[in-house]
Amino acid sequence: MQYLPRLLMGKVERWMERRVAVILRGARQVGKTTLLKMLQKKYGGTYIDMTDESWAERFSADPLSFAELEEPLYLDEIEMVKNAGRALKLLYDTKKPKMVVSGSGAFEVKENISGYLVGRSVSLTLYPLTFSEYVLWQSEEMYKWYERTRRKIWSYIRGQSKEFPEVPHIRKLEEYYKEYVKFGGYPAVVRMKEDKKMRLKSIIESQLERDVFRFFDVREKEKFREYLKYLAASVGGIFNVHSTGLSYQTAWNYTNILIMEYILALLKPFHKNLSTELRKSRKIYFYDIGVARLLSEERMGIGQERENFVFMQLSAGEELRYWRTQGGAEIDFVVLERGEPRIAIEVKSANKSSRALWSFLETYNLNRAVVIGNETKIEKRKHETIFLEPWWI
Repeated sequence: MQYLPRLLMGKVERWMERRVAVILRGARQVGKTTLLKMLQKKYGGTYIDMTDESWAERFSADPLSFAELEEPLYLDEIEMVKNAGRALKLLYDTKKPKMVVSGSGAFEVKENISGYLVGRSVSLTLYPLTFSEYVLWQSEEMYKWYERTRRKIWSYIRGQSKEFPEVPHIRKLEEYYKEYVKFGGYPAVVRMKEDKKMRLKSIIESQLERDVFRFFDVREKEKFREYLKYLAASVGGIFNVHSTGLSYQTAWNYTNILIMEYILALLKPFHKNLSTELRKSRKIYFYDIGVARLLSEERMGIGQERENFVFMQLSAGEELRYWRTQGGAEIDFVVLERGEPRIAIEVKSANKSSRALWSFLETYNLNRAVVIGNETKIEKRKHETIFLEPWWI
């Protein structure tokens, strides 16, 4: 089997060197098993699939016997083990083996593994492919040029460079972007040449049936599915529990399940007053745009599509918020550094900035903003606006 690279692998390797237990989280079928097997191929050791009942029962009953196996240990689907947290703690405290443990969002609810391994572990999350990874899987040469150019753009945005790079419009990159926002970044979907939509449907259904409904004891399945469609059609909008058609408790229960399963994210607002920020509403985004598009039954507009894409690009490595005034003026994304706003980003279906953007720059003494539009250029007035095609963010 050909193993294609994931950018998280380097981070996993660095933590393995420190001899802590690495907990690899993520939604079903984002590539956790493949990453473990890539590590085994490179470093040796023992891979164990805990969906095999005999292994799961042995680990639950006698975790110390696993110290006899060749290290590192790669324990996949750990949520299938009864009392997994207790067993992992006993094994680590007694033998301190090198090990990488994977599981879906449900395993923390079921076993509280992080609680058992506090001070002994580091948790990393594997998401569907980022756009950078998607480009890498299509063309290594294109990826190198793309990342080099993107780094130069961000160096300028952050004020680390005085020269904005020359950025030609590359049709192939635009084609990659259109394919990515249509079907998303689940590895099995990306690998397929056709029937992508059918494969994505099966992934969603598998996650609902095997994780959501099973582990979280969701009994009204159709109500849950309809709620999920409602959220997908509301991407980029304010999450208002009272408009969901569900009771307050049910809506929050379903929402928290989707967050724990790495399907849904709620973005907090930025506000100088922390208590005010905590009371304000969140905005709705999905961790995979293909999932959101499919569940919305293709009702996503181009603005929603771009906004969710930008969220996915930024949320992996930035402290991210949005900004909204009582009068309704809004900035889609605010990148924070040490709690302070540093970069304001608006997402548009055309190259056009807004009064809200200028108001934000004035209020927080920023001299540069980013607008995601239809071309890449710089416009200098009182403030500088960097217009970017979405894939450069």
